[in-house]
Amino acid sequence: MGNPRYNKRVRDAQRCYLVVKRGGKCEGCGVILAPQHYDWHAPYGHTDRRVSKLLGGNLKRLEAEAKQCIMLCPQCHRAEHMEAGNALSPSD
Repeated sequence: MGNPRYNKRVRDAQRCYLVVKRGGKCEGCGVILAPQHYDWHAPYGHTDRRVSKLLGGNLKRLEAEAKQCIMLCPQCHRAEHMEAGNALSPSD
């Protein structure tokens, strides 16, 4: 299963890498947050897996999935779902 502390460091490092690669700010409003506070919004039908589930795994696969998503602050993520007419479920 591996060392949980090591796995957390890998996930945190990958998350930071993705945030920096995307410009380090919300793609909706431009607010700058700590990397763990961004949501990865996948327009419906555009991604196979959730970015959060791929953190800690293969970086190329993670990058490919993140490319299909929009990096948003929580407020913009909620607004995105409201505009689409979809209630944001607790699992999003």
